[in-house]
Amino acid sequence: MRSGCSRKNGPEAPDSSLSIGCVDEAEGTFKAKKQYYIVCYDIRDPRRWRKCYKILNGYGERLQYSVFRCSLTEKQLAELRFKLVKEMDAVDNLLIAPIHPEYLKNVFVLNMPEDWDAEKDRFLLF
Repeated sequence: MRSGCSRKNGPEAPDSSLSIGCVDEAEGTFKAKKQYYIVCYDIRDPRRWRKCYKILNGYGERLQYSVFRCSLTEKQLAELRFKLVKEMDAVDNLLIAPIHPEYLKNVFVLNMPEDWDAEKDRFLLF
């Protein structure tokens, strides 16, 4: 039997793009909705940079020196932000930009992985 995901939107989220997840009817479990984010940072101290790099490496895929692509639930996004802000200093910069699923097909890449629609399994190590 094939596992599927049906949307269960309440009155507070009539649009499916606003839902926070879905119910897998075959397994009877809730799956949190993920969204792609581009995470960019500029960290002045090499020691802090390494710590932030290690944190981000567990959440996403490195695209450039200080740019990551992450597919995250709202909970994972909050965890990531908390961990990064905890390691960063006032002189460091952080940008986390969501990419709406509708626009994934419009992402232009050159000499980089092009599978923006494919979901990769990531394992967080604690």
